Amino acid sequence: MRWNIFLIIGIFFIATASSRSDNNEIFLPEELNKSHTDLISAERSTKASLWKNFQSIHGKWSILLDKATGTPHRAIGKAIKLNISQNITIENIEDISMRFLDENAEVMNIKPEDLKLVKAIKRNNIWYVSYKQYFNNIEVLLSEVELRIHENGNLMMFGVSFYNDIDISLVPALSFSSACTNAMEGISKSNKATVQGSGEVKILPVRNNGKVNCRLVYPMIVKSGIDRYRTFVDAGNGNVLSRKNMIHNVESELQINGKIKRASALDEIDTYNFTGLNVKINNNIYTTGQEGKFNFDIDSDAEYEIKFEGPYANVKMKAGNSSVITGTVIPGENNINLNDTNSHLFERMLFFHTNIVHDYIKNVDPEMSCMDIPMTVLIDYNSSMGGANAFSNADTIQFIGCSDDEYRFVESPFVLYHEYGHSINTLLYNYLGHDDMFNMLTQEALADLLAALIIDEPKLGLGAFTNEPDRIMRNLENDVIYPDSLIGESHHDGQVLSGAFWDIRKETSLEYVAKLSHFALYGTPDDPNDGVALYEWFIETLVSADDDGDLSNGVPNADIIIRAFNRHNIGTDLYMQSNFTHEALKDTPELVNPYIAEFSIISLKSLGSVPDSVSLYYSTDNFETTHRIFAAKDGENDYKAEIPAQPKGSLVKYYFTAYDPAAKEEILFSAAKSSFIPFDFLVGYHTAYYDDFEEETGWLTGSTSDNAQSGRWERGIPEEVDLSEWGIGFVQPGEDHSENGDKCYVTGAKGGQSMLDGILVGKTTLNSPAFDISVLESPVVRIWNLFNVIELMSLSEATVAIEASNDNGTTWTRIAKLDDPIFEWRKLQFKVEDYLELSENFKIRIIANNPSNSWFPPMCEVLVDDFEILTTNEEIVNSVEDNETSPELIAYPNPFENKINIDLSEFSGNCDITIMDINGTVVYLKNNYSGAGFFWNGINMSGNEVSAGTYFVQLSDGFKSTVARIIKH
Repeated sequence: MRWNIFLIIGIFFIATASSRSDNNEIFLPEELNKSHTDLISAERSTKASLWKNFQSIHGKWSILLDKATGTPHRAIGKAIKLNISQNITIENIEDISMRFLDENAEVMNIKPEDLKLVKAIKRNNIWYVSYKQYFNNIEVLLSEVELRIHENGNLMMFGVSFYNDIDISLVPALSFSSACTNAMEGISKSNKATVQGSGEVKILPVRNNGKVNCRLVYPMIVKSGIDRYRTFVDAGNGNVLSRKNMIHNVESELQINGKIKRASALDEIDTYNFTGLNVKINNNIYTTGQEGKFNFDIDSDAEYEIKFEGPYANVKMKAGNSSVITGTVIPGENNINLNDTNSHLFERMLFFHTNIVHDYIKNVDPEMSCMDIPMTVLIDYNSSMGGANAFSNADTIQFIGCSDDEYRFVESPFVLYHEYGHSINTLLYNYLGHDDMFNMLTQEALADLLAALIIDEPKLGLGAFTNEPDRIMRNLENDVIYPDSLIGESHHDGQVLSGAFWDIRKETSLEYVAKLSHFALYGTPDDPNDGVALYEWFIETLVSADDDGDLSNGVPNADIIIRAFNRHNIGTDLYMQSNFTHEALKDTPELVNPYIAEFSIISLKSLGSVPDSVSLYYSTDNFETTHRIFAAKDGENDYKAEIPAQPKGSLVKYYFTAYDPAAKEEILFSAAKSSFIPFDFLVGYHTAYYDDFEEETGWLTGSTSDNAQSGRWERGIPEEVDLSEWGIGFVQPGEDHSENGDKCYVTGAKGGQSMLDGILVGKTTLNSPAFDISVLESPVVRIWNLFNVIELMSLSEATVAIEASNDNGTTWTRIAKLDDPIFEWRKLQFKVEDYLELSENFKIRIIANNPSNSWFPPMCEVLVDDFEILTTNEEIVNSVEDNETSPELIAYPNPFENKINIDLSEFSGNCDITIMDINGTVVYLKNNYSGAGFFWNGINMSGNEVSAGTYFVQLSDGFKSTVARIIKH
């Protein structure tokens, strides 16, 4: 049931939360949950010559390409003066934009004829132009072509997401009514679900392993109680590809119960004029203006009626007992006082502050019309969600659980301002042609920033908690940095961006930051990946600050903006890290020639962020000693560095650095952006043993010291646990690490309604079988792991320990202890002889531990996959258990290159010979073979040579059978 999830993920929800709705399976297409790991520099693309020609014409541009689509995700550089002979107007902006796109269609990898204009709007001297892709007149979701053009005709930035290789049927195999039925599966049974949708199909690009697979989908909105799920249903097979709750709640502690105060719950009660309030007199509607006044004509006494309604606010009690204030006005001056005798405190408070925030926004951006609506604000004394809260659904803001007097959220205007900020994000993005601001971190950051700017106070929440008046919820004056400080909870993590803007506010003015941050919204910066979304916000902030449409000649206050964003690691440093690409060096047999590491760093050179002292550091002894190599330029953004040849048996670890003069710091580039994990490769090794855990191979779970209450080790298929709709993110992936197969060892594979059984609480141990590695030279053990922790109500002390034994588990030696969880697969490998002497009874064990005395422990999941033992000699190994229970197979030479001799002398009569790859696929089959030996030359049944790798030989004569591993070089 879904209330279980609320108890887990609602950070500020009350422990006695009541049921809200049934549990929902949440699906997300991979495009929406994968990091942008396939971004490359233009110089390394297949269209490198075209981009080189582009730069020869227009000057140096920083161009970051999407490798999967070949389109420039973002490009900025020296302004391109567009060929125009007249002022840019709404009538000619599309022609001007399309002329540029037509001229550069080949290099941008787009088809201009497939584009439709979404918006062309001028704000703050900049034209924001946006197109969507349509394939055979069907909209392609997640597509965009963005241009930023200054009013003087300078094109200063462009970005493209365009999908060329669409090859799908455009005729739905599923009816819309059937799709609606599928869309409601798993939705609340306590609230009747309804569907809104036109039945129009669209195309959804889905990324997988660096490729894009497009699907025909039905978009729709599923309503269930207060929830609004944006849902995509596959129009071919009916699968729910994506379901995302559009509701944005401020946080689970937000509740409303207080008196009318101007800035915070700590203020004294006072009387303020109400603007924007409708008053009905003689069936005519009048609206109060400044100072709460309006003029009207009467010649005798007249009856009036007042509800808390106006052009920009409509406040209602959800139970149906909204106040209706009536009385009599007489000719001349009248004063109507709204007080406890004729209305409720909550109504007055919320109506007043809804008009305050609307007027504030209109003062910043008078031309913005999407907020000129009567924002509905609902007051609900009860909560069916499990506690007091406040949330936004675009044109509606709702406060629930208002009867709890432990909280004074109605007395804290920032709560309303925060929720109104969510509404701005949604309604303005809708107006600009986008469904919503998808990224939850930036959603929360901009909502907090608006509230802080209106009250001019970085500490949000003062006075909101009755018994803790000095307690705050968030502080924009902070040291939160990306990604080190992020915990996976969007309200907390949003402080990294809101903090950067507040730092600018401290060096400039309130009015400057209000305009700077607001007009950056017109660039619709957004991405499911936090890092990409944050660097888009950095770029759009610079665009918003520019005064002549040319970022290359400097930006007013650029030093302040860069300094503020860099203070939180989301400025030129994040831009440089986000635009770093390197294909990691692979294991190699090379012992003579150097190993050339090629990499790219795209930076904002026009703003003083020029990579300096670019270097590679490497080590062969786990960084006890380190060697530095200065990298050589190999193009505008490309570098190369040569690691000297290393002897056989080397484990080489390396990383890169560059000094950023704008950030005034050295930027480190490693295999993971969120923590230091060096790249590494082996020299002169081959596989002696490999286990992808698709079959039982003797690994055992459990130890006498284990105390896990849930989430014990098991071999199975991990079920996806995605709490992105709550701003939490992914807890567990829905797949293993292996390229083939789907099983791994996981601390609780369950998801869905049983997800609590899969969350690790306590300690659990995974033990390998014993291996005879005494015959191996310089053996290396390699295993892939994913270690993820989300802190909610308590801090995490979770760890993953890897230990090894050379005496069959009598004594153990610590190899590594991980305490830096991250939601991605990581490779861990070590040289056995660095820790232990080789033996015939080598084992490893993996201990996952999430200790917690809290009633609500951190959410922890650990997965391991693809265990491998590598060696520099020609030996292979099996587990000791395998050797004791399987007949010995004599095959030589093993590993082999051209052919291998398989001894059949132990088998009588005819023998069936089956050779399979590691996935169990039969590559060679020979039945009823008679003879003492058999030669296999590595040719499969199609007559082609099989690739190098591990294979299994199965022999059977009807009386006995055996399976053994062989390796082809």
